[in-house]
Amino acid sequence: MEVLIKTEDAIDAYKGAANLARSLGVSRAAISQWGEYVPEVSARGLVILQPSIPHIIKKPSVT
Repeated sequence: MEVLIKTEDAIDAYKGAANLARSLGVSRAAISQWGEYVPEVSARGLVILQPSIPHIIKKPSVT
């Protein structure tokens, strides 16, 4: 299972990069290095902390 959260959505949900960083225990510099999407480990944590944050859960494809 993969959790996808756009970095912009996460920053908006926490009213700024500083608040987002504080909630995850990382630096603002770390967040500035994220690409379009929040890294998987952080995304899972955000869904636990704030389930209402816009996200997509991708299930592994079965072949």
